[in-house]
Amino acid sequence: MLRHSWVTDGRTPPTSGSYLRVEVELICDSGAVDYDPYNFQVFDQTGQLFETAIQGAGDSMLDTGTLHPGERVRGTVAFDLPRSEATLLMSDDSNQTVTALKVPD
Repeated sequence: MLRHSWVTDGRTPPTSGSYLRVEVELICDSGAVDYDPYNFQVFDQTGQLFETAIQGAGDSMLDTGTLHPGERVRGTVAFDLPRSEATLLMSDDSNQTVTALKVPD
């Protein structure tokens, strides 16, 4: 996670009042890593889970692809949720959580 921001605009206005935009960088050290914005989810302090909201990602939305050793990719993922502390989850293609990172308010 490189940075995050809370915004109130997007292709479609957020239903919760804000989008959480998170800029991520994925790096492959060995093997192959498939990536997709839908591999990310966020849950809030109450435990409610929020799926990726493509309409809030802006112009730098994370693409879909496969990284090989030494490759990296950057992009933005977004979530439509009320502003609060949250936890960003990244899962693999079999929906197993790979990492969880706190996102401060």
